[in-house]
Amino acid sequence: MVDLLPTLCDLSGLPIPVQAAGQSLVPLLQGDVGGRDAVFAEQYAPDNPLRWVAVRTQQYVYTHYPNTGDELLFDLQADSREEMNLLRRTSEPTASARAMADALRQQIQAWLHNEPNPK
Repeated sequence: MVDLLPTLCDLSGLPIPVQAAGQSLVPLLQGDVGGRDAVFAEQYAPDNPLRWVAVRTQQYVYTHYPNTGDELLFDLQADSREEMNLLRRTSEPTASARAMADALRQQIQAWLHNEPNPK
């Protein structure tokens, strides 16, 4: 839904507001398949304490539950059915899984604060 306002502005020839969180989908509609490096999602409802935020890249899906601190990290190339949480494989996640989760959580924070993705 965050892409709706930028897309409608772009289609109508209006400037896209600087504070708009999304991107125009007009290039995609015109056949440019460049797209994004990551897709973000969140679930929040005031009457539901189970809030989550997530990011999906071509290789990974990372989900964070801020209220509980729980985390999920799946490698889609090795586990397309998302059955093996890399952060819970053993008692301690590997250093590479922990580093990937931290990097993806930083991308979520940047997205939530409407900042450019950190590289």
